Amino acid sequence: MSIEDILRIFRETDFVHASGTPEELRVAEYLKARCEELGAAARIESFPVPMAEMGSAEVIADGQSIPCRGINLCGSGEVTAPLYYAPTLDKVTLAGAKGKIVLLDTQGVNLFGYKDLMDAGVCGILFRYGNANYPNDDIDERELRKHVVNGERTVLCAMLHARTAVELLRRETKEVTIRIRQKEFEGESRNVTAELPGRREEFITLTAHYDST
Repeated sequence: MSIEDILRIFRETDFVHASGTPEELRVAEYLKARCEELGAAARIESFPVPMAEMGSAEVIADGQSIPCRGINLCGSGEVTAPLYYAPTLDKVTLAGAKGKIVLLDTQGVNLFGYKDLMDAGVCGILFRYGNANYPNDDIDERELRKHVVNGERTVLCAMLHARTAVELLRRETKEVTIRIRQKEFEGESRNVTAELPGRREEFITLTAHYDST
């Protein structure tokens, strides 16, 4: 396979194909065909995946609605609480987070960080996306994955742009409301598996994600 072939694959799959969507299936079938063109036996393997359709998401800071994007799979409902800024997740920082909506200086959290937040008694989470110095105002779509929650309770979560997060702190925002309505369900995602036979009784496994742009 040449560099030109690889660039062609990138061009022909250059559209959003998130896990569990028809677009992802389209790319899976495309990759399977490319593998077979190279002489590699390929197959598509399906597996269940939690999914959500976001109906509406709103964050209100001291009575003013601000741009946001709801986090998929965090549940539906409404929560109002004092805003609490947590630049880190150490126990000293989280000591005053009980009963508050926490603004994190990250785009996400791992299972250990999420557990620390739940142990601290937070009732909602705001993440920040992007860079306050760049003109781009996009807010990425994210989800609260099952392995991150890992049996803990689920709280409402939303993503803010970094500039919005900075402005909340500059204004010394007192109270925040998170409102989210979403439909959560079990969808179907796919793996594309291909095999190239070798000359020895040895296996080398190469893996990569393709459920992105």
